[in-house]
Amino acid sequence: MKRQLAVMAHALMVLAIAPVAAQQGPPPSGPVPLGFVLRAIDLTPDQRAQIDPPMRTRHEAAEAARPAAEAAGRALADQVQAGTFDEAAIRAKAAAMAVFDADRVVADAALLRDVRALLTPEQRVKFDLLMGPPPPAPPAAGRPRR
Repeated sequence: MKRQLAVMAHALMVLAIAPVAAQQGPPPSGPVPLGFVLRAIDLTPDQRAQIDPPMRTRHEAAEAARPAAEAAGRALADQVQAGTFDEAAIRAKAAAMAVFDADRVVADAALLRDVRALLTPEQRVKFDLLMGPPPPAPPAAGRPRR
C-alpha cells in the first residue's frame, strides 16, 4: 500500500512539473571545460609542463573524494525518502553534502588561480573570456517578459 502511494505521488509530481519544465526552454549550457580552454589559448610547451602537475593533483584529489561524496549523497537521498520526515536529520545530511561541494569549488578556484598565474597577459584575457559566464540567452518566444 505504501509503495503504491509513493508511486502515485511520484507520478503526480512528474505530471505537475512537466508543463512548467517544457515552458522554460533548453537548459543553459554549462561551464566550458578547463582542458578545452587551455587548448584554445595556445600554451607553450613550458606552460603545459607547469600546468600539468596541478591539473593531475586536482584530478587525483577529486577521484579520492568521490566515494565519500557519493556516500554522503546517498545518505541524503535515503533520508529524504525515509518513511518519516525528520527535518534535523535532512539538514544534517545536506550539510555533510555541502562540505563536499564547498571543497570542490574551493579546489577548482585554487586551480584556476594557479593556472592564471602561469599565463601571459594576452593569454589571461582570452582565458578569462572563455572561462567567463556565457552570454545571456535570448528570451524564448511566447514567454512573457518582465
